Amino acid sequence: MKRLLCLITLCVSQVVALGQRTIHVPGDAPTIQAGIVQAQNGDTILVSPGTYNENIDFLGKNITVTTGANSSSSASQTILNGVQDGPPTVWFHSGESRAAVLNGFTIQNGHNSATIQCLSYPCTEVSAGILAEGASPTLANNLVQRNYGCNVVIRNGAGPQFIGNEVTGQLLANNKVGEVDQGFCFGDGIAIANATSVRIANNHIHGNYIDLTVNNAAYGSVGVAMGSADEVDLIQNEIHDNGRTDSQGHPDDGSLQVQSGYEGHPKLLILSGNLVYVKHPVNDNDPGILLSGSHTGKDLPQLVQVSNSFIGVTDRLDGSFQSAILEDNIVTLTNPVLNFAQYGPLECGEDCDPNHFDIRYNDLFSPGVQPTNIFPVGPTNLHVDPLLRDAANGDLHETANSPTIYAGDIAAPMLPATDLDGKNRTVCGKVDMGAYQVHPAPPIGLGATPNPVAGGSPVTVTATVTGNCNVPTGVVTFVDSVSGAAPGGGGPATIGTATLGGTVIGTATGNGVAAAALSTSFLTVGTHHITATYPGDFNFDPGTSNAVDLTVTGLPSATGLTVQPNPARAFQPVTLTATVTDPFVTVTGNVTFTAAGANGLVVLGTAPLLGGAAAITTSQLGAGAYAVTATFNATTQFATSSATVQLQVEGAPTVTALRTSPNPSLFGQTVTLSATVSPQAVAGGRPQGPVLFRDGGAPLGTVPVDANGAAAFSTSSLAIGSHNLSASYGGSGDFNGSTSPIVVQVVQPVTAQLALTAQPNPAHQGETVTLRLTVTANSGAAVSGTAMFLEGTTPLGSAPVSAGVAQLPVSTFGLGRHVVTATFANAAAGIAFTAATVTVEVMPYDFAFTSSGTTLSIPHSGYAVVTLTASPLGGYDQPVHLSCGPLPVNAECAFERDTTAPLSGGPQQVKLLVNANVLLKWGPEGTVSRLEPGRGFGRGLGGGLGRELGSGLLAAGVLCLGLRRRRWNGGCIAAVAVCAGALWLQGCSGKEPASTPAGSYRVTVTAQGAAGITHSVQLTVQVH
Repeated sequence: MKRLLCLITLCVSQVVALGQRTIHVPGDAPTIQAGIVQAQNGDTILVSPGTYNENIDFLGKNITVTTGANSSSSASQTILNGVQDGPPTVWFHSGESRAAVLNGFTIQNGHNSATIQCLSYPCTEVSAGILAEGASPTLANNLVQRNYGCNVVIRNGAGPQFIGNEVTGQLLANNKVGEVDQGFCFGDGIAIANATSVRIANNHIHGNYIDLTVNNAAYGSVGVAMGSADEVDLIQNEIHDNGRTDSQGHPDDGSLQVQSGYEGHPKLLILSGNLVYVKHPVNDNDPGILLSGSHTGKDLPQLVQVSNSFIGVTDRLDGSFQSAILEDNIVTLTNPVLNFAQYGPLECGEDCDPNHFDIRYNDLFSPGVQPTNIFPVGPTNLHVDPLLRDAANGDLHETANSPTIYAGDIAAPMLPATDLDGKNRTVCGKVDMGAYQVHPAPPIGLGATPNPVAGGSPVTVTATVTGNCNVPTGVVTFVDSVSGAAPGGGGPATIGTATLGGTVIGTATGNGVAAAALSTSFLTVGTHHITATYPGDFNFDPGTSNAVDLTVTGLPSATGLTVQPNPARAFQPVTLTATVTDPFVTVTGNVTFTAAGANGLVVLGTAPLLGGAAAITTSQLGAGAYAVTATFNATTQFATSSATVQLQVEGAPTVTALRTSPNPSLFGQTVTLSATVSPQAVAGGRPQGPVLFRDGGAPLGTVPVDANGAAAFSTSSLAIGSHNLSASYGGSGDFNGSTSPIVVQVVQPVTAQLALTAQPNPAHQGETVTLRLTVTANSGAAVSGTAMFLEGTTPLGSAPVSAGVAQLPVSTFGLGRHVVTATFANAAAGIAFTAATVTVEVMPYDFAFTSSGTTLSIPHSGYAVVTLTASPLGGYDQPVHLSCGPLPVNAECAFERDTTAPLSGGPQQVKLLVNANVLLKWGPEGTVSRLEPGRGFGRGLGGGLGRELGSGLLAAGVLCLGLRRRRWNGGCIAAVAVCAGALWLQGCSGKEPASTPAGSYRVTVTAQGAAGITHSVQLTVQVH
């Protein structure tokens, strides 16, 4: 499979190299889609890293759109973020062939709001990250994630190849999934329907699931859902943890499904070398693998299922197949799903016809399920634990002693060339069951010549790697595992590498043997434990040889060590001096200084020998006891030697300083005590540990110092007076404790200013007066407590002080002046007794009388209206009688009503109408009706009055006609006629009655109340 990926990557690179042209995005085109519009067949669009908020359509062009990535892990640098509601993020629908390549993108946020309601098949709309329909592109090295509906959809005559991608992180619209019982996509990683030949190889498909806490899902999502197709090849994919979530939010199965019923099935389905598993098995109805044949007995498909590993999931086979070959698979329910425990790992499900199944060389295992209860299979199958390395932590390889090793059928159809790790699928003509092949770790022999060897002389180490029918290839690494071999004495160290496989140097019992040799003259004097490590190759697993002790001889050395000062202070400079001697010559080389203490070994530094001495100065050591060692690092001439001195490091002195703020402070005010702990004459390290704050001998609180040695404590509970405050640092392993000098904190009492007001003032008798006391403290804090209100020595009442304010309503004041005193004291808040006064004046029982206007402008023969208001004062609750006068000639005034309602209901209003010789009356709801002259009898007198007069005359006429005596009858009729004529002359003549002459007049409106209370307003009436 890796070869296939390399081939695809090579093809992509060749297209880039040989294409007609390369279009750079955003250099040559601002967007990817703009580049596609410009491109022609064979062109390459090379996209720079970044986020592209667009949906793209290949428009039927066989072009390459690439970031240059060679794996899906690089795809996160370039993001295609779908922004349109409807089309997928990437769309192939115009006959594109496999020469249309999309490579190296993160494809996300494909969405189509219409899809969620799709209840029939096939859906005309579908939501996806990638949609291929009627096209067969190549999709490689992409990360397809977090798309609505499905991540990838292949349908309607599409036949793409989908290779080396990661598909994960499906999202769905909330609370809609339950409506998709017959829909096409509900959370699947890849969905296939009505396709041609589809190849899905070497992909990682996981985490495509429906969240049951958000969606009411009728079905779980699947990793790959396969409907009708000519052929679907699933080759060496890793598929896991898809489906629905359990109560802990874990996906419940591997979810590899061939759908049945309305979606049909592939005519040929090949599953080869896939790994399907679930990390969190739960009790659920969905098997991990569901492969459906025909449920009608017609159009029987073919199934080839070879060299797969299905771990922790059930392999369920429904329907009938023309042929179904199951070979070299491992299907194990190491944590069986409870609903399938009675069937075992392989289930013959709904409408299953076992007659056409060829099931051989598989390991079908479920703990606690007897082989007799398992789907009937041939004798070449196993029913044993496959002995996986570490299934709990995701290592699903078989161990070296697994019963599945070499238990497969090498003649199985569609056997992949490599296993899931990309290594040889077979070992010398034998094959394991499952997706992985266990390869031998070849024996490695190691030798060194000469041994021993004089320092500075060449020595050759040779590794012989014994293979089998294959000869090991690769690079061998030689390692000196002795402590101190690495620079600085850390060991082990690589001394060199050599390549295997140039020639086969021999055979061992028929096996090919390869060798790698390394010659060096740089090994130091001493004994070296040499090993050879082999990394493995296409046919072999890694291996390591046994160690060979190689002795390098040379001159001895002697090391001495002095430490000054000793004892020392924590983090103060300490000088370490080593002398290295030989009886005959001056020693050269390096000395490494280390210190072993309670916290382990610390490398202090390395220094060269100058005249036989090496020295370093260090300030790294905190308080404690150390074994300080100077080690001369062996050279090709001198052997190693060392010396150790015990060093005692005492805690460093500290100084603690304290300041307070504010000082002085007010009672109840927050005071912050700030302490700073400073180390004295220390090059490194910081004090750690707590600071205890005290008031005299009483503790106030404990606070740890921060990285700057500072600690702060705040309090508002200090009593009035002087306080001797201090801060004591308790010390730590590296620093000694210290106490600050005393800081005298003065706490002063709080003073308060009182302000007393009354509203209203003056007031009227019986009116409620609100007394408001404002208490302001010099501390600025909000004052609370209880205020007392008195008139003289007579208490009026009390009220709580909240946020510095107290209010007391009083309605019992009599007429006259009242001197009110408010007092306040709060010993708990440090506020002494204080008082404030206000004089309240109470006026008699009364009412107020006002007009909405004082000047009335009346046109000739017109009128004006004002609103009069009577408002109670001092508890006045009686009605008020209204009158008006004197009036100018031919003028009238009319009240809407001449007496108000009682003022106990609050202010009362009455409308006043003043006219200049116009016949008026108040109509309903305060309207004014006027009688207009000159319009005939009825109209000339106004609607109401005209009708009344006309009715009277008519009645009089009838009465006259009814008289028996002709003389009275005639006289009556004559009288009615005279009256009618007079009315006609007056009302119907077109002339108005006499009007008020133009001019300015003074009119007084009087309001008379109870107890002889009278008020008036003056109106100026201007007639023009």
